[in-house]
Amino acid sequence: MAGSHFDLAESAWQAWTDPVHGRNDRVRWTTAFPESFAPMLGIVEIDPGGILPFHHHEPAEIYHVAAGFGEVEISGERHPLHPGITAYVPSDCWHETRNTGAEPLRILFFFPEVPLQDVAYRFS
Repeated sequence: MAGSHFDLAESAWQAWTDPVHGRNDRVRWTTAFPESFAPMLGIVEIDPGGILPFHHHEPAEIYHVAAGFGEVEISGERHPLHPGITAYVPSDCWHETRNTGAEPLRILFFFPEVPLQDVAYRFS
């Protein structure tokens, strides 16, 4: 396989949409590589006051905060988010992410072992 690169400026952002809460224009996401690629790397951006609602999925997930301030609640425990923080979401743990700051919260999210197309999101 040949190497590759990703330019965020050329990315196609998508509004967050889920079957329980519908479309949420305060949360948007994109992927760095095709949805069939593993490991999976994506970027989620949450506007001030925005919330990525409670959900869970089978694969573990890793967050790395690139910009902004917020918190992630993982299985009932809240963790602060700010640039440089990396958080681990274990397999099948309910989690919710919110922006508590005045600027967009930008998080790199990773599914280390599976492509995005294989991640089944479940919502409350």
